[in-house]
Amino acid sequence: MNPKVSVIIPCYNEPEDVFRRSVESVTAQTLKDIEIIIVLDNPDNTELREIIGDYQRVFDNILLLTPEKNLGRGNARNLAIGSAQWKYIAIHDADDIDMPRRLEEQFTHMEQNPQIWATFSAIQNMDEHWEVIPQTLTVPSVDAKSFFLKWLNHQTMFIRSQVLRSLGWYKDINFGEDVDLWMRMFIEDIKISGIETVHTHYLTPLESTHSDSIEKLKKWRITSLEFYRAYFKYLVKDPVFIRLFITNLLDYAALHMGRKNYVRYRNAIQRLKQKND
Repeated sequence: MNPKVSVIIPCYNEPEDVFRRSVESVTAQTLKDIEIIIVLDNPDNTELREIIGDYQRVFDNILLLTPEKNLGRGNARNLAIGSAQWKYIAIHDADDIDMPRRLEEQFTHMEQNPQIWATFSAIQNMDEHWEVIPQTLTVPSVDAKSFFLKWLNHQTMFIRSQVLRSLGWYKDINFGEDVDLWMRMFIEDIKISGIETVHTHYLTPLESTHSDSIEKLKKWRITSLEFYRAYFKYLVKDPVFIRLFITNLLDYAALHMGRKNYVRYRNAIQRLKQKND
């Protein structure tokens, strides 16, 4: 077999049912010429190690990487990228579900558009019961004038390997490593495209079971503010920069009101947006 795509799946403490659904959505892809690189970023998680071993006995295209210590998401992906053999790299998170034709359609799109270096697809949010959450469709808008309105969905990123290597891969940060990568792509004028098809069902942070979601969101908001500072000279002219800066500050404050109050706050914001649209 000569794989065309290296699929990268970092995992840590995902529950068995979540992890199995996620991995099996990759093994069931219509594009069969792939290698699946799983990084178990928790050396003490023997349960996940055994589950991955079960899959390896069935599928000969699964490679397991087991670092001796926790690397964090960015470095876990870097470890996999360093082992990737092929032209394209596809990002897949261990608690999301890919549609069966995701990789085939992204691969065909990239092969037909050699001037494009990375592509992103639409995602649909789902809750802890594996039900799609209505009105949560996010479609990439790569032609948007604002960097912040491009709506790039990291869970669907399909990128040429040489681009990641030329950009220096992911930085050693645990939150916002995807946005930091996109900022560097933006600075280097890397050509990207968007596919309107829903290719991934995304377990939203508030529903996610693999970490404390509120603490995770707090860290993400702080990282966003640090990101704004680091790339300020590139972002200050962005037409929505100030709005996003204020929104992040308000969101960070709301996260300190507890989960229930934060959900009420987010729902109120969503209703306000819908009213203004």
